[in-house]
Amino acid sequence: MSLTPKLGKRGYFSKVSLCDYRPLVLIVIAAILVRFVFFLILQPWDPEFVWEKIMVGDARHYHGLAVELIKKREYNSPTSQFRTPGYPIFISLIYTITGVKPWIVLLIQIVINTITLVLLYILGTQVTDRKTALIAAGLYALDPLAIYYSHAILTETLFSLLFLISILTLTHGITDKNLKFILTSGFLLGITTLVKPVTLYFPIIIVILFLLWPMLKRSFRIKGTICYILIFFLSLSPWMFRNYHKYGHFSLTSFQGRNLLHDNATATRKAKTGETYAKIRRDFFDIATSKGATEDGAPTFYNSKIYNEIAVDYLLNNINYYVPVHFRGMLLVFIDVGVIGICNYLGLKTKSLSVEFTTTYHTLGEMTKAFFSIKPTPELMVSLGFYILLLITYGCFFLGGIMMIRNGEYSYLLLTILLMLYFSGLPGVIGQARYRVPVIPFYLIASAIGIKGVFNFMRKRRQ
Repeated sequence: MSLTPKLGKRGYFSKVSLCDYRPLVLIVIAAILVRFVFFLILQPWDPEFVWEKIMVGDARHYHGLAVELIKKREYNSPTSQFRTPGYPIFISLIYTITGVKPWIVLLIQIVINTITLVLLYILGTQVTDRKTALIAAGLYALDPLAIYYSHAILTETLFSLLFLISILTLTHGITDKNLKFILTSGFLLGITTLVKPVTLYFPIIIVILFLLWPMLKRSFRIKGTICYILIFFLSLSPWMFRNYHKYGHFSLTSFQGRNLLHDNATATRKAKTGETYAKIRRDFFDIATSKGATEDGAPTFYNSKIYNEIAVDYLLNNINYYVPVHFRGMLLVFIDVGVIGICNYLGLKTKSLSVEFTTTYHTLGEMTKAFFSIKPTPELMVSLGFYILLLITYGCFFLGGIMMIRNGEYSYLLLTILLMLYFSGLPGVIGQARYRVPVIPFYLIASAIGIKGVFNFMRKRRQ
């Protein structure tokens, strides 16, 4: 499937009247109103709300690094080994201008999230037509994850925007066979990775795309792949050299070893032995300490190396237990509706689906039954409407995928499926809905194609 030829005929850059963009403007206004009303309900300028609801977990790290950068003009805390600098720099720039006011960060993220919606529309017009792109934009305006993460001091909103721009630039470069756009896309992905390191291995997906994308000459596939990967790692190299200079590790972050041990290996042992997570993590920590890890368990490169060795050794020796848990985690990324953050903000009782969920319940039926028995009633009530929307979205995604295959439009569908597999497969056993946030704009376009197909079918039946 070629994206570019459609631009001149019915895409975003075609000659259309201003009235044709009125529906998009209405959707953008509606999306802003929904997010701004939620912002006013939360009152995030209240210091008590900020420190009890917003500045928890990862958000506290990002905020702390931003403040450290403002005060010291550099990162020295152990957290800087675990967190990449992109998002703290973003926050610090805002704090420098407005003062340390997290609520202003949230306001700016509402704007960023709205820009993502517009870019989703632009991508939709390139893949299909304006009406279908409007349906996708409307779905995104109501998505609970998009709404919540625009109100959180977390990387998802900024990351999703940068990642979408990178993919838009890449597809334009491939369809126009323009290496400048491919280089730009690789650089943008590097910046995106400095915001959230989950895309560190994404060049693997790029290689697959270049190999499978139709109607490309072999010479362009080779040059495009080399240029993309080269500029991607060059954009990461300043931070990696910084880590080598300060800590002796030419690496982007120290998160890998800790996550492998505390999540993947722990979940695998839970599936094998049935022991509690607390006991398993304590045992692993004792082993790590005996091998030289510091007793405070700080997320440093030194500790991460030890954690990684222990985790990899355990996972390889218990691969038959690990693989099923990993795939159940991938499934949970997409079946978790993701309203727990909204409920927590509103003071409603919630129950988080921890990593332990996928090791306790083995089938989709068991997971569904357990979900409704574990989740408190207030969270279920909020989830109900969004689950209906999610089921419609997924059902129409499969229908839209079938329609794209019938029409010979393989390239975009291939891209979307690869993105879904990558962003759910990399975290694996963690299985949190937040990992599908960057993929939402992409699969919503396929869902919109399915929804339009249903409407067309119903209209023909009536006629």
